[in-house]
Amino acid sequence: PGNVVAAILHVESRCGRNTGSEPILWRLARLAMSAEPSNLRRNVLRHTFLQGPSVATDLQRATEDRARYLESTFYPEVRATFEIAERLHIDPLSIPGSTSGAFGIPQFLPTGYLRFGTDGNGDGQVSLYDPADAAASCARYLQAHGWAAGIDHEQRRRVIWAYNHSTPYIDTVLALANLLPRY
Repeated sequence: PGNVVAAILHVESRCGRNTGSEPILWRLARLAMSAEPSNLRRNVLRHTFLQGPSVATDLQRATEDRARYLESTFYPEVRATFEIAERLHIDPLSIPGSTSGAFGIPQFLPTGYLRFGTDGNGDGQVSLYDPADAAASCARYLQAHGWAAGIDHEQRRRVIWAYNHSTPYIDTVLALANLLPRY
C-alpha cells in the first residue's frame, strides 16, 4: 500500500531530503575488507587493549568471525556498485549515499537496487533518487518479501523486518503508515 511505502521512504530519507553525500563505494569497501589481515590485527589489538589480555583468545575468534561475516555480506555490495556504475555509465565513486553504503530515497544497498530497482516513471532508467522509481522499487521489494493484500499485522512486521532488522524501525513505519491515508 502507498501509505506503507510512503512511511518507509519518509523514515529512510525524509522522502529524499537526506539521501547521504558519502561515496558508497568507500563505505562498502571498508566493511568488505574487515577480514584483511592488517585490519583484523588492528581490531584485535584495539579490543584487547580495551578488554585486557585475558580475553585475547576469545576476542581473536569473535573478531575473526565478525570480519568473515562483514566480508561475505559487503563484498557482494562492492561488486554490485561496480555493476550499477557500468549499467548507468557513471563513475562508481560518484554514487552518493549514507555512511552505511545505502543510497537513494529508499536507501537500498547496491544488491537491492539490482534485484528490486524498478522504472516507476517510464523513462527507461532506474534512479533511486527519482520519487516514482524509489516508490515503485520499495513496493517491489515489499511484495517480493511477502507483502500482499490482506496479510495480518505479524506478517506485515516480518516483511518490514526484511527491509530493516530493527523493531523500533518496524514500529515507526507501521505507526506512521497508520497516520497516512491509504491509497
